[in-house]
Amino acid sequence: MTLSLIRCYSTVTEPASPDFIDQFYSVGAKIQAHRPKAVTQSSGYLGLVMSLGLSRPAALFIVEGPDGPVARAGVFQRSSAPRSGVIGLYETMPDPEGAKAARLVLGGAMEWASDHDLDEVFAPVDVNTWFKYRVMLYPEKEVFAPDPFSWEPTTPPEYQRHFVDQGFEVAASFESIGLHIPDDGEYTFGDLLARTKSGYDSAITSGLRIERLSSEEVQEVLPAVHVLCDDAFAENLLFEPIPLQAFQALYGEALAGMPKHYTFLARGQEDQIAGFLFAFPDRDWLVFKTIAVASDMRGRRLGTALMHAVYREADRADLRRFITALVHQDNVSRFLLDPEKMPGVETWTRRYELLRKCVSPGASNL
Repeated sequence: MTLSLIRCYSTVTEPASPDFIDQFYSVGAKIQAHRPKAVTQSSGYLGLVMSLGLSRPAALFIVEGPDGPVARAGVFQRSSAPRSGVIGLYETMPDPEGAKAARLVLGGAMEWASDHDLDEVFAPVDVNTWFKYRVMLYPEKEVFAPDPFSWEPTTPPEYQRHFVDQGFEVAASFESIGLHIPDDGEYTFGDLLARTKSGYDSAITSGLRIERLSSEEVQEVLPAVHVLCDDAFAENLLFEPIPLQAFQALYGEALAGMPKHYTFLARGQEDQIAGFLFAFPDRDWLVFKTIAVASDMRGRRLGTALMHAVYREADRADLRRFITALVHQDNVSRFLLDPEKMPGVETWTRRYELLRKCVSPGASNL
């Protein structure tokens, strides 16, 4: 099968043409049509990702085969680390065509990275970690786990192999843990409420207020939450701040589709925001998506306090299934719902990887 690579380089002063961007979008839709289980990316998501991605040096690639497009990807310089880049918006047809196209499109991206003096490239990352990133791993033996939840970075099994075959290595590992905590048994939902209550009581005694917000109230405080997240996540791998307008669009779209979300805010005595938690129901699971604690409040169990507030509301709604979503394996928040401390509780784990490759100057990088 003969394949051809189409390139479009983009700079701040000479951005990619609207026609090529439209073609890039349409290629993704055509490829996703061959993957029935794929999560279709909304035009709003693509527009937001691309607006940020093309605000820095970047390149877009399309691989064409005899019967049409077989792959696409973008490579983007990181705004906060100009010697580092990411490959994202990655889509291929199913193997074996996909594997052949992957070699071509990833080779083109690494060549661009070398030409632009990058030292390393991470993948897959849709521009930055505010958006979809990581590959999902699939266990060799079939084990129970529910269908993917909203915002989960679902990827076909072969994507991880595509990157590894081209020399990418694991840079970081993540996991989502699901637990069904019943009302009776060796460890119960009542035990969970009791275990987390001291953290909540300590926060209230110290003068903090913890309150649940409606969608309208969340919209009002998003500028302050934006500042909090920049502070709370500043040391996270690959973190880069995004403009307030993009942050509002990202959470605004999420809230519009999740009217029964569980969003809590912790405020100090002077009304400053000290912590933020965003969780949402997905079928009969409650997914903990974002927990942000101000840097000067760490070590005071404020994360536990926020989760206790959620558990109390979950109790009223008879929710007993919880997911801690997409947590870095070294992040202390993964212990906020630790199955090792809950004997007899039904649990499942899904794992993900972020991959990295060093750039060889002047080489093809294949």
